[in-house]
Amino acid sequence: MSDLITLLDLSPNSYLLLTNRDQISQQFIFDVLIQDLVKKDIQLLLILLSNNWTHYSTIAAKCGLNLKNLRDKQLIKVIDIISEEQFDYQKFVFKLNEELSHLSSNSVLLIDDLSLFFSLSLDFEVIYKLVHKLRVNCSQNNQFLVIGSHFPSEEDDEEVHRLVVSIAHKSDIWCEVNKTRTGFSPLISGSLKIHKRRDNCYKEMNYKLSERSVKLLPLGSHLL
Repeated sequence: MSDLITLLDLSPNSYLLLTNRDQISQQFIFDVLIQDLVKKDIQLLLILLSNNWTHYSTIAAKCGLNLKNLRDKQLIKVIDIISEEQFDYQKFVFKLNEELSHLSSNSVLLIDDLSLFFSLSLDFEVIYKLVHKLRVNCSQNNQFLVIGSHFPSEEDDEEVHRLVVSIAHKSDIWCEVNKTRTGFSPLISGSLKIHKRRDNCYKEMNYKLSERSVKLLPLGSHLL
């Protein structure tokens, strides 16, 4: 897991965008990030649109972590949108601002799937302005912003595609998570394409998932 954290180069006052083509392949990165960061006693604010709190707690429990205890200790704060019966954007913004005001320096704000705001009847302009506001807030307070989003082709969903392209240009690090092109492979699960804009560099790696770990592999290599 630490190899993935190192590869993504997580540091305060930065903005990481995680995107995927199939809407589920990036999920393991959020599980890894949450578990790795809480082990380092880094405070998290999670905005959940793709999976609810129970999901993340269950996955962490398999790796020996009790997220409920960490939430009780205020190391983890949660806005669980997916579990709400009715979404009210104004109430969400009020709660978000309140939680942000209590976040410490060097903490992490994580949104698991920004694209799902469209399904809650928010339009491009509202979502884009929200991202900009969060980016500025995290930058001013020496915090790290992590945003995940489905990234469909322009033909499949023009609006979501346009949003991701727009916010990607503002990111410090853009990680594209893709499954294997041929479907299931016993050797690798997929690839990571990492664009580090501040260093003007690009790296691509394969990854292999197991129940409790992520193995990173150079392109063309396989696990023995």
